[in-house]
Amino acid sequence: METLKNNLEEQNKNLANFQEEQKSNPEQEANPQHKDVLFFDAPYHSDQELAYSMIKDSGQNMDLPRGMLSISSYMQQHELTSSVIPLDSYIYPEIQDLSQAEMTQKMYNIIDQKVHDADPKIIAFGLMYTFTEPIVLEMTSHTKSKFPDKKVVVGGNHATFSDLELLDPSAKTGIDIVVRFEGEETMVKLTQELQKPNPDLAKIKGISYVNERGKIVQNSPRERMNLYQIPPLDYSSIDSPEGLEKFNQTAMFIRGCKGNCAFCTSPNYWSRELSENSINNFEQELEFLAKNGVEIIGILDDDILASEQGFESIIKSLEKIKTKYPTTRFIAQTRVTHFRNPEQNQEKLTKMKQAGVDRLYVGIESGSQQILNQMAKGYKVEWVKPALENIKDAGIETGGFWLFGHPGATKEEENRSLAFMEELLEKRLLDDVEAHCVVPFPGTRIAKDLRVQVFDHNKKHYGLLNNYPVYNLVNPETGKIEMSASEIFGFLQQALEIRKKYLGIEANLANRPLEKN
Repeated sequence: METLKNNLEEQNKNLANFQEEQKSNPEQEANPQHKDVLFFDAPYHSDQELAYSMIKDSGQNMDLPRGMLSISSYMQQHELTSSVIPLDSYIYPEIQDLSQAEMTQKMYNIIDQKVHDADPKIIAFGLMYTFTEPIVLEMTSHTKSKFPDKKVVVGGNHATFSDLELLDPSAKTGIDIVVRFEGEETMVKLTQELQKPNPDLAKIKGISYVNERGKIVQNSPRERMNLYQIPPLDYSSIDSPEGLEKFNQTAMFIRGCKGNCAFCTSPNYWSRELSENSINNFEQELEFLAKNGVEIIGILDDDILASEQGFESIIKSLEKIKTKYPTTRFIAQTRVTHFRNPEQNQEKLTKMKQAGVDRLYVGIESGSQQILNQMAKGYKVEWVKPALENIKDAGIETGGFWLFGHPGATKEEENRSLAFMEELLEKRLLDDVEAHCVVPFPGTRIAKDLRVQVFDHNKKHYGLLNNYPVYNLVNPETGKIEMSASEIFGFLQQALEIRKKYLGIEANLANRPLEKN
């Protein structure tokens, strides 16, 4: 009897709490479209200068915001509602017909309507890539002025390393909170806290914000997620007029990279540590894409060979999907460091081919050992040819990433790098080349390198797709320019001409004149 009495008291208490919550949140009853959070993905195509470059580069498809989708799926698991809105899908079809001003106004109209309909507590914007910062700041400023009672939040790679600038009160960005590093657990805790009458942001790990005294506060970082706690991506939370076939499709098994490249944010973002997804989640994501007609799926892991155990798990999953959906193909990437002894990975390459991996991209980056050492790539130039030969022998196409203008580069060494690229193409060891100028992204070591003299601070130009360098390479002691932006760009132009010569791929350069340097 006593147990029954306690149970009844507990039920009555829970019912009272629930009724109280409903009183404090009447909009959830009155508005069936209500969401706790709206996630807006930056519309790359809203800027015409970037749009035409991205259309050619991405095969006229848009990227699916996987990070936001993962956060939204995790929030749903905690009974928090959200929608993910890829703004590009609303703007993309009309970029040929609308002016820049018209596209911007359409972007504002979409945000206003979505916020009005869902009445969320939080309006979140993805700021993954540096070149989208100007677009995102337009959106956050507009949103805060239009909906001053809402909390405006940004997160992503670029936001993580630019929180102080984004929250600077004098900049008037409209941003209230920056979520740093992984966002799943942080967004859950933040949303739950903001639903309280008197929220205390000081207790939320992994955020930066401006306190009541106008001071920017950087809370301690949150511990890395156990990815087994995250459910499979819930694609139903995507709010888009376009079908999945309009998006570039990817799946990820491992977060992080063991590399220590000076030009990459990964060492600071992931601390060179790996975390693995659950096999069940990975396979469910692959299954969903394949059964919906996606035939080319990119494996988003920075390095498919990063972990022995992880590799075997990935291959088993790909084999299952390939058996069930025979037309499905996969694209992956890896590092040259795995091919110091090429024969040791021959069995793995064979497994990749059998599992449906049709192309493997390798981070070659340069054909100069001097430049590779400056990049901290950790491999020898002489490892590249045997590596590509082994990949080709396994029946897998090869792609190579290439960079120009890294600190420590000289004209002589860049010419050496170009000659090496041409040699590989001439010997048909490369089926594709992605060549770019180095970009000093926030969070990279080169962003603080005194040899990098930035003269163009327009973040819109900080994108690999833009191609134009935003800096000169100088002698930090004398200030003398050792390689100008135009000279760096000249090496990229030569690389693209070499690519066109052997692969027939047209160069894709934005129509923006170089600034004086």
